[in-house]
Amino acid sequence: MNKILRSCKCVNLGTQGALIDFGEDQCPELPVHSKLFLSIHLAGESVKLPGIVRHRYGSRMGIYFPIEGDPHYEEEQKVFAIILRTLERGIERRSRR
Repeated sequence: MNKILRSCKCVNLGTQGALIDFGEDQCPELPVHSKLFLSIHLAGESVKLPGIVRHRYGSRMGIYFPIEGDPHYEEEQKVFAIILRTLERGIERRSRR
């Protein structure tokens, strides 16, 4: 994998994937089905997740988190749900400031 670092905004995040927006003319040239790692940072919390590009439209890219094929899928879904709840708490703390 080549290393491409780009800042982006996470428009939507769930246990199956994320929709990210790179802004005007910032979307990396990654074709559909490219493998990547998505680092999510929010309010002092962070997580690095493997992903696959599922679709691209303008400056937005849909990323799928490919954990379904894993024999520990249910366990990983539970862990990922905990990560999402932690990030949500970070958002809540940040909005109260």
